[in-house]
Amino acid sequence: MAYIRQTKSGSWSAEVARKGVRETRNFATKAAARLWALKREAEIVEGAAEELPCATQ
Repeated sequence: MAYIRQTKSGSWSAEVARKGVRETRNFATKAAARLWALKREAEIVEGAAEELPCATQ
């Protein structure tokens, strides 16, 4: 699930939470935030997030 919201400073924040992976990035435009979120979600679902360290270790 991706959440896109505008920050107080006027930039855009994208947060992706899928399969136990949670990442947040900031962007100048809403379109850039949405594009990153869609790509990142697809990477996580496809298994590209396997290189991330396990939080339970």
